[in-house]
Amino acid sequence: MITLSPHRRHSRLLLVLLTSVVLLTSAVAQSNKQIVPPGTWADEPAAPARMNVRLKEVAKDYKQYKDVGEFARIGFFDMLQPLDEPEYVALAGHALLLVTAVARDQSDLPLKRTYLNVGGREIELQLLSSVLTKQSDPNDRVAKVFGSYRADALYLVPLYRHFDRADVLVDFGHKTGLRLGEITASTFAVKDGTSSALADQPNEEALKRVIARECPRFLKK
Repeated sequence: MITLSPHRRHSRLLLVLLTSVVLLTSAVAQSNKQIVPPGTWADEPAAPARMNVRLKEVAKDYKQYKDVGEFARIGFFDMLQPLDEPEYVALAGHALLLVTAVARDQSDLPLKRTYLNVGGREIELQLLSSVLTKQSDPNDRVAKVFGSYRADALYLVPLYRHFDRADVLVDFGHKTGLRLGEITASTFAVKDGTSSALADQPNEEALKRVIARECPRFLKK
């Protein structure tokens, strides 16, 4: 048995209290914010910087081709997963899918829909938020190769359906069925689901906490 001195007990209690205050303050701050409505125009992209890096790297690779006009659109995605079972339950068995799409033609965006193909069966994903932007610098590498118009969007992915593999596809305004890649159950943070009953929709505050952690620009006051 380890006995703490009175000084250490007070220090530990103070640390717990301070941590609780920080968490409570953070929760209140998130409660005062709202998820950005779909189709919102903004001055800057909503996706985290890592998506910008991926776009620039791919644009650099494609730049070697002379006829860049053939690249009319491109898209990427990233899975934003629940960290543990309690968060999985709070999100009603969902993860979030972040999609970044760039197009040369403005009428290609926003995306018409984003969906999974699971063994030939389509599962359309519920859109939570989308932010549209336009690159004003004509010399920007991504704009020159793929276009100036961009959409960042958040969707709910129903992990509770327990699929092992799914293709991620999107429909642009002038291009349907563009495959962005695949997701597999082996990469899920919560692999075995839960024995708890799941709600029909994620808890709003839990959803905002995940968004604030992963991509806070999808929240606004």
